[in-house]
Amino acid sequence: METLPRTPSPSTDPTPQTLTPARLSERWDIPVATLAGWRYRGKGPAFLRLNGAVRYRLADVEDYEAAQLHGGIA
Repeated sequence: METLPRTPSPSTDPTPQTLTPARLSERWDIPVATLAGWRYRGKGPAFLRLNGAVRYRLADVEDYEAAQLHGGIA
């Protein structure tokens, strides 16, 4: 019988694929209320609402961060 490679379960995966507003606010050092305001105004990264809970996909957060890069004068 062939065994398939085991994939980590979400609880043991060291890199979460979604972030709560609290985790994202820690990542960016901004208040959770700022994220809520952005969601209300349609700003900020895309988000999911799963069973009433807001989650941000890590890929969407990273894309948003990349889009915020601005060139500077050294």
